[in-house]
Amino acid sequence: IYYLIYSDISRGKPTCLSYATSRSPLGPFEKGGVIIDNADCDIESWNNHGSIVEFQGQWYVFYHRSSQASSCSRRACIEPITFNDDGSIPEVEMTTQGSEGPIPATVKMDAARACQLSGRAIRVSVAERSRTNDTLSEYLSHIRKGEWAAYKYLDFGEGVTSFEAEVASLRDGGEMELRLDGPEGELIASVVVPHTGGWQLWQTVTCAVKPATGVHALYLVCKGTHAPPRSRLMGIESFRFTK
Repeated sequence: IYYLIYSDISRGKPTCLSYATSRSPLGPFEKGGVIIDNADCDIESWNNHGSIVEFQGQWYVFYHRSSQASSCSRRACIEPITFNDDGSIPEVEMTTQGSEGPIPATVKMDAARACQLSGRAIRVSVAERSRTNDTLSEYLSHIRKGEWAAYKYLDFGEGVTSFEAEVASLRDGGEMELRLDGPEGELIASVVVPHTGGWQLWQTVTCAVKPATGVHALYLVCKGTHAPPRSRLMGIESFRFTK
């Protein structure tokens, strides 16, 4: 079976990486389905490019996500895929783990590794260039009330007891809820994000965590205070759970 991988506009924008198949490299090709859709990875997400590759007996889809609220800023990503007996490829979701498998919840997570973002303000931003080296660091910023970031998937093992994060707020701050498997999923913790005086003036916040075990998607959900609905309340640089 010959596979043709292409950017697919069937869902409104060419955010889907899809495939068509043929018994001949010259066609005719018959449309198959979507391999992966990068919609909602960034507020400027509008297209997708990539292909499929076999490595050490496992097939993967390589694709890109938009980043930093720019259609020109892109990050290369990878997810494992499978084939059905008839040659069709089941659609896979964007994850934070990529080809690694679930990430231990106790590992420090860069907030910019969110695999899905909601809303029209939340974005990945870039910190100022370090004075000691040439690296740039990314973080989530401009998060408004009701917006959230998803991380798939974290392994909580036999359980964790606390949560800590590096957060910042230019003016208002607010509250950040930790929910499992959906933005309205089980609430396991809530932490206050104080006013720190700037998007890169980071402060460590901690809170106790309701028992959670096993593998889950984590959603960080911004809850506002008295601030106007469209106010950009908080930013997150990194977080981790502890036992």
